[in-house]
Amino acid sequence: MRSRTSRSSELRSIPKPVAAFLQLLLGLRSLAIRVVIFVVLAGVFAWMIGGSIFPGSQVVNLPSFQWRQQAWNLQVTGNGNRAAPVRWRLLRVDARGDVVEQTLGIEGIWREVHGPVVHAGGMLIAAHAERDGTSGWWIGSMTNDGTVSARAAASEQEARMVLRGADGVNQPAAELPQGLPAGVPPAAPTSASGL
Repeated sequence: MRSRTSRSSELRSIPKPVAAFLQLLLGLRSLAIRVVIFVVLAGVFAWMIGGSIFPGSQVVNLPSFQWRQQAWNLQVTGNGNRAAPVRWRLLRVDARGDVVEQTLGIEGIWREVHGPVVHAGGMLIAAHAERDGTSGWWIGSMTNDGTVSARAAASEQEARMVLRGADGVNQPAAELPQGLPAGVPPAAPTSASGL
């Protein structure tokens, strides 16, 4: 075993440029360790508060409602990196617990949504959909027996009037509230009886 004095004399015999380079390497190693620790702790902190260091798509599930003994809800997805249109989806949780997207006959990317409205005959939803380079308002429906159909609407106003005028909806179409922000359902989707 070497004595302490022999080690220090060996270190003194290292040329000054090499010693300076070794000191630089030790400093860089220390800095790299601190950067790694910082990034790991920042990632853990962002995860703990529900975010991300590198944001991607942000997904929000709206409150669910029960219809036909199944849970349904709307989901909206936005881009966390840049300004881009949002995407809406109607989701159903089946008996096995699997999440299934329901289009109600409205194909394409849903950019705005009104509803869904559960009424005496089934469920209605109005969506502004983009498909094959065109876009427009559509009204999708599912009857109580599961039959799905969709039809085009001339405007957002017409689509909202159809939702309000559905059989079993208590609020008359003439009382449709004005000025709702695009994509916000005009009423809570729990049931149509409270409209």
